[in-house]
Amino acid sequence: STGNPICHTAFCPHLGANLAVGGTVNQEGRLVCPFHSWEFNPDGSIHAIPYLPEPSKAQELCKSRPLKLLPCREFCGMIFVWFHADGKDPEFQLPGFIEAELRGEIPSSSAGVDGTADHTAVWTPHLKWNIGHTRLLVTDWVDQAGDHAHFHTLHNEFVIPWTTLKIPAWIQRLFPLSIAHVLTTFRGSDENWINKASDDLPEAGEDAVDPRYIYFTDLAGLAWKGEVMKSTLSETLEMYIGPAFMIFHIPFSLGAFKATTCLLYTSDAADEEDSVDLGGRRIIKKKIKENAVIE
Repeated sequence: STGNPICHTAFCPHLGANLAVGGTVNQEGRLVCPFHSWEFNPDGSIHAIPYLPEPSKAQELCKSRPLKLLPCREFCGMIFVWFHADGKDPEFQLPGFIEAELRGEIPSSSAGVDGTADHTAVWTPHLKWNIGHTRLLVTDWVDQAGDHAHFHTLHNEFVIPWTTLKIPAWIQRLFPLSIAHVLTTFRGSDENWINKASDDLPEAGEDAVDPRYIYFTDLAGLAWKGEVMKSTLSETLEMYIGPAFMIFHIPFSLGAFKATTCLLYTSDAADEEDSVDLGGRRIIKKKIKENAVIE
């Protein structure tokens, strides 16, 4: 009712019923178990056990059988939950400067192809896109930040927009265009990144510096028969946050896109034991400069 997300462990401390399957939230904002209708307060304590002859007995169980709370928060239109096997508090935070950019409180990073900050940009929701399921370990996801070589083989060809279908070979023969990449990877606490962040993200301050962040830049552009067309080059900034969340900042001549992608470890992925669901990509904001005209 307050609009703040709350996340509990999934299983009732009574007999282990899954509260996410059939559990409800009543009008008072309490979580109700579907098995025996135990009621839990937002803080995880037991509020009521309806069949007890002495309702006060429920309060005696509060300290011994509460629902465990997991730290969670809303970030860029998604709910993020911190889980640690030993119950430790979050070891790092989601970057506040990204939200500040989207709200227009600070200039946007690399707002245009010239890399200059833009104080007038307005961000608006654009689209969501589920890019499906793939066999992928979380470590694979992070390791590609340092695997520059695969960009020249897997990301050098054009595909039909919003698909994984390659442009037909006969078109490629007529128009021998490809995509060239020059990549640089930074760990979030490296001196090189600190210096770059002070130049490119001055308003973000220390919020952009953390050893649990990984950044890489991709100076990408078109190549004709292997020769790079310098006038088409534009530098994107990619940011990894922890092991499973990534933010793309993609500038173009009239503005920029920010896209977020997260790994979702679903039940189907658990059955396969070694894969995750890539269903979390969504282009959350599209930024167009106020003086731009698009027809």
